[in-house]
Amino acid sequence: ETLLGLDADDRCAIVEMGFTSPGSFKRFGKICRPSAAIITGVGGAHTGTLGSRQDILNERLSLTDSMSAGDPVILCADDPMLYDLKSDIWGDVVYYGIDTPCDVKGTIVREERDSTVMDISSYGKTTRVHLSLPGRGNCYNALAAFAAAVMMGIREETIRSILEEFRPLPGRLSLMT
Repeated sequence: ETLLGLDADDRCAIVEMGFTSPGSFKRFGKICRPSAAIITGVGGAHTGTLGSRQDILNERLSLTDSMSAGDPVILCADDPMLYDLKSDIWGDVVYYGIDTPCDVKGTIVREERDSTVMDISSYGKTTRVHLSLPGRGNCYNALAAFAAAVMMGIREETIRSILEEFRPLPGRLSLMT
């Protein structure tokens, strides 16, 4: 549905792909033909279906089989399964994270009940971002988006502005007391 809604004026599309069964990402890759990929992590949620975290990693990396040589792959450096995969990937690898040295590094400056302030350092520049979302998990999402946007040539100030304006859909990421 997301891809069918695109028209000639759209410059790019960000498509979230979820796992449904073994081979999902290979099939999605053939349908979408991505020119970049973001892999946010390799958790244990699908070990019952795939067998191991290594099998989950292999499933996620199979998305890159549909990509051209040199297409970027953006990985979370703080996930030990993803760190140092450069030799396993054909394209350019960009790492983002908080705890590990990487290309797009976040430093959490202040966390509040409903917001987070983070400095994002990328290729010699640092940008302070005021997220209207709480928590470290949302910082990782912002860092992945920042890394992708920088790779598309979007200016850091524009990225900052978009991240700061972001508000979740109703019922999503809502604080409940």
